Amino acid sequence: MGESSKGKHSKTKSYYCPICGERFGEFSELIDHIRKESYGDKAHEVLLTAYYTMVTHINAAINRLFASFSQKIREIEMEAKSLKKPSEKKIGDIILKIQQEIEKIPEPEDPIEMALYESVVSNIQAILNWRRKTKRDLLRILSAIRAIFVEGRKAYISMLLKAAMILSNKYFIRV
Repeated sequence: MGESSKGKHSKTKSYYCPICGERFGEFSELIDHIRKESYGDKAHEVLLTAYYTMVTHINAAINRLFASFSQKIREIEMEAKSLKKPSEKKIGDIILKIQQEIEKIPEPEDPIEMALYESVVSNIQAILNWRRKTKRDLLRILSAIRAIFVEGRKAYISMLLKAAMILSNKYFIRV
C-alpha cells in the first residue's frame, strides 16, 4: 500500500542467462558469463556459438528481411501521429495494415534468417496483442515494434538471444 505504482517499475536493466537464469546488470557481463561457462558447459558453448553467428550476420539479415517492413512501420507511425482522436475501428485498421506488412516480409533464405524471422515475427505478434483502444496505445505498439530493430536496445538484444536459442535448438546439436 505504501508503494506508489511508479515505484513498482524500476528502470534498472537486468539480463538473464537463458541457460542458467543468472542475472546481470550489463549485457556485456552476460556475454562474459556465457563465454566463461562455455569452457565447461556444452549448453553455454552452443549458445555462445549461436550468438556470435547471429551477431556476424544480423545486420545483413535485418536489412534483407525487414528494411521494407521497418520503412512501412515508420510511415504508419507518422500517419498515426497525425490522427486527432482515432476511433477503435481506425486503430484496428492500422493494426491490420501492420499485419499485412508482416505478410510481405520476404522468405528467409538460410537457418540464420529463419531463426531471426521467427524471433522478430513472434515478438511483433505478441506486441500486436497489447491493449489498443487509444492513439497512445497505438503509438506505444509502433514504438515497441521499432525498438526491436534498434541495436543495443533491450528488445533488440532479447530478439538476438531468442534467435540464437532458436538457431541452437533447431540447427545445432540438442543439449
